[in-house]
Amino acid sequence: MVRVMLKLNRWGGLRISELVALQLDCLRVNHTGGVWVEYYMTKTKDWRRFPLPEGLAQLLRDHQSYVRSIFGEEAHFMFRSLKRSSRVSEVIRPWSTAGLRNHTYKAFIRNGISKSAITGEYVSGASIHRSATLSARLSSTATGPRPKCRSSSRTDRRL
Repeated sequence: MVRVMLKLNRWGGLRISELVALQLDCLRVNHTGGVWVEYYMTKTKDWRRFPLPEGLAQLLRDHQSYVRSIFGEEAHFMFRSLKRSSRVSEVIRPWSTAGLRNHTYKAFIRNGISKSAITGEYVSGASIHRSATLSARLSSTATGPRPKCRSSSRTDRRL
């Protein structure tokens, strides 16, 4: 799950707060069959939409199905916290921003990621988007140029 979160963060440039609050029904399919992520940005109080490469779109679809298979239609969050959610009590909570930063920082340490290839500065859990080592590990499914965004069409349908 965290790998999917980091890939989506790397591709879409979401703030950590936006990533952890992403709704389960955020995927859209347009009239040409392309998959988009659409979500509300609380900081700017506006909707944002960006296209996904097919490999990343498939990972998100699979994750979406997995979450629905465990929590059913009551699930609201794409990335629920394992420590803060419970199937027994039917409580579904997203990651906290601090929890994801902490988890990411520990993953950086375990995998020997310490410096940004872009700036040369030391990275921490909050610096998810900066590490070249992380980029190389995550880029296997999200490669190629990003397609240009077209204007939103209300004919899009939810996945």
